[in-house]
Amino acid sequence: MAEPAGQGGRGGGEVEELERRLAELREQHARGLRAHEILSRRCATLEDELGHVRELAARHERFIHDQHREVLRATSALHLVLRSRSWRLTAPLREALLTVKRIAGRVRAAARRLSGRAEPAPGSGPLRKAVLFVSGCPGDARRYRCDHQLERLLALGVTADTGLVGDVDLDAALVSYAVFVLHRVPYGPEVERFLRGAQRAGKPVLFDTDDWVFDLAAATYVAALADMSADDQALYREGLTRYRTTLSRCDGVLVSTEPLAERAAELVANVQVAGNVASREMVELSRLARTQRRLVAARRATTGEVVLGYFSGTPTHKRDFAEAVPALVRVLDAHQHVRLLLVGHIATPDELRRFGGRIAHLPLVPWQQLPGIMADVDVNLAPLEPDNVFTECKSAIKYLEAALVGVPTIATPLPDFRRMIDSGRNGLLAASDAEWHAGLTRLVESAELRAEIGARALEDAELHHTTFADGDEFAAKLCRAARREPPAAPLVVNWILRAPIAGTGGGYFTIFRLASALARAGHVVRVYVEAIAHLEGRSTQQIVRFLEENFGPLAVEVVVGLDDVQPADATIATNWPTAFTVAHHAGSLFKFYFIQDFEPEFYEPADPLYGKAEETYALPLQHVTIGASLAQRMAKLTGKSCRSIDFSVDSEVFNVTTPPAERPGPTRILFFARPGLLRRGYELGIEVLRRVVARRPDVRLACFGATDDEMGAHGLPFDNLGVLSHAELAREMNAAHVLLCFSLSANISWVPLQGMACGCAVVEADVPGVREMIADGRVCALAAPEPDAVAAQLLALVEDDATRIRIALAAAESMAARSFSSSAEQFEAILRQRCFARLEPHDLLQPAPASPTLRSAT
Repeated sequence: MAEPAGQGGRGGGEVEELERRLAELREQHARGLRAHEILSRRCATLEDELGHVRELAARHERFIHDQHREVLRATSALHLVLRSRSWRLTAPLREALLTVKRIAGRVRAAARRLSGRAEPAPGSGPLRKAVLFVSGCPGDARRYRCDHQLERLLALGVTADTGLVGDVDLDAALVSYAVFVLHRVPYGPEVERFLRGAQRAGKPVLFDTDDWVFDLAAATYVAALADMSADDQALYREGLTRYRTTLSRCDGVLVSTEPLAERAAELVANVQVAGNVASREMVELSRLARTQRRLVAARRATTGEVVLGYFSGTPTHKRDFAEAVPALVRVLDAHQHVRLLLVGHIATPDELRRFGGRIAHLPLVPWQQLPGIMADVDVNLAPLEPDNVFTECKSAIKYLEAALVGVPTIATPLPDFRRMIDSGRNGLLAASDAEWHAGLTRLVESAELRAEIGARALEDAELHHTTFADGDEFAAKLCRAARREPPAAPLVVNWILRAPIAGTGGGYFTIFRLASALARAGHVVRVYVEAIAHLEGRSTQQIVRFLEENFGPLAVEVVVGLDDVQPADATIATNWPTAFTVAHHAGSLFKFYFIQDFEPEFYEPADPLYGKAEETYALPLQHVTIGASLAQRMAKLTGKSCRSIDFSVDSEVFNVTTPPAERPGPTRILFFARPGLLRRGYELGIEVLRRVVARRPDVRLACFGATDDEMGAHGLPFDNLGVLSHAELAREMNAAHVLLCFSLSANISWVPLQGMACGCAVVEADVPGVREMIADGRVCALAAPEPDAVAAQLLALVEDDATRIRIALAAAESMAARSFSSSAEQFEAILRQRCFARLEPHDLLQPAPASPTLRSAT
């Protein structure tokens, strides 16, 4: 067809424009290449300069490290003198000690600058931590036995570090840590000196291993030795001897399996089994890999392909894999759609070579990539050589890693696999060639069975075999291995507070009561108060007077400011801003987070402070809540252990002085009015009371918690009592018939409990945090947080005197059993149980060295 007139011209013009544009792009590209070449040369020059600077910094840091050790030795010598009883001898040296402290501080600061480490946060204080893991075996062994154990402890607020034996200054570590775990650390002069120093200091040292590496007899059972040179074999045997010497001189032993515990007990009586668990990062990587696995499963549902996988982490598994080879040959012969994937240090056995392209091999990969590769497998193989003492001591890591991605495992039934696998439910066990063949055939022929077993394995792994799942159990085993019951000596406890708010709320009142109760029980208690908001500009004496007037009398030491928080056995955060302060404090052995409400909900979800507050729940702090309901929510949110103490009220203040039946009419409703707090439902309460007054204008209304200006215009006949002290509030509650209040966040407010103790019939919101704490209809009346529903409950109590009095009496009786002393005892018990080590008395005065490890836990 002929081209319409004029169209060819337009087309030609467009082509010319495109050619012009293309020429411009080519010129831009050429300029970009030239610029890239210039930048590349500049980067190369900068990299050379950076290498030179790093080399120089390394030399400086080594020099500073040597100087620092000399300072420590000098400091230690001076302290030996200073602890003597001769005042005439020590007095002239006090000035020398101050000089040494100043020099040590300058050395540490210079070391931090040269190494690129930031200065400690204000108030971080000297380094004091509970546990140090020192590994002599880098790689996966260290990851499971040190890094994962570290994560377990951090979730409980136990301060700890981990490092390699060559990177840790063991002499310096003796000053900074209370308990030591030596993971496969061979004996030598430095270790001998360290063990003697720990014994003198009374600090327990534990040996840790997840392999039978402390007995020359083990060499007979290690398959890899056959492939080693004579020199390497001699070196391996020397290592066994040196591990044995270290283990035999430790106070206790941690191992991964029961058979390993039996062999360690031949050398040290105190042995604890702490099984291998998955880290939080492993769990998250596996969760991502399961998304990939669902796509793979959908594709294979149409092709019928099944992939079996064997993952070998070390060159010692040739004889292990041989256990499954005969069954694999039969399965591959019978099922042409089955493939085999071999990963790591394993060669294809001769019997399997004829299957050619149906067998794939991948080299050893970083562990972070393993979940993605394992997600491409349908069945995980975990054969181990039977009748071999060395393999009997092995842990079931192969099952755990596959379980996290929902892949079923078939394994040799050695002890740790029997502990973790319930054959037929969350995996299969095979003790013979016939059982291997039968189990593989079942799994190959049934996609449904693979999915069912994989799902149960995943559930089992996430519930029972992660660092967050059994931290309490591990901490208890660590205590037992260290031959330590929770010490009876008093604790040194720091409480970290922002400016406490006086008034009718119970949060700060509870904190001061708990702190004072600990002090009266004999503990050394300091309360650090931040002088901000209404305390800004006040002197220390004025702040102490304010606290005593509103929360006293106090039995604690009050310290104004957070710039110099001193070392302590336990330091406690009291709300989300203080959680960051506690997490970064370098002088606490154990760190706690006392949680009285789900504080993110104090803000709108879009408010950045919502996320900031929620972020604090992931900090390395032990959570302790008021009430079991909030503890359950925190445990579900974080996945880690959460303790709780019971709600209680101060029965000396909140009690019945006027019996409910003797309170004169007409009915008086007391409303907890807090306009500025969404969780207190002020607007909801106003709408409710409008409905009540419309029907019963004779009802008297009183409110407390806010000023007239804060409440603004509302049109209701309130007698506004303002902000009340606890004594004033108790008096007003005894003059009221009904208390209306709302707890719309995660936890119940103290106000309804105080009202119940004073014999009020309380109306509260029917939400989980309240419903789980109060018996509806017996000691309180709950209603859906809607105006009509709450108004109906209020009117029912106004119009039915008998029901109102019955609820009020039952409420007062129930609260009479909740003494504050019992809650304080619960809190003290939690602190004592968790704090399995103590600061040494001189730790409160002695300067601490910089961290002797390369990697800090916090």
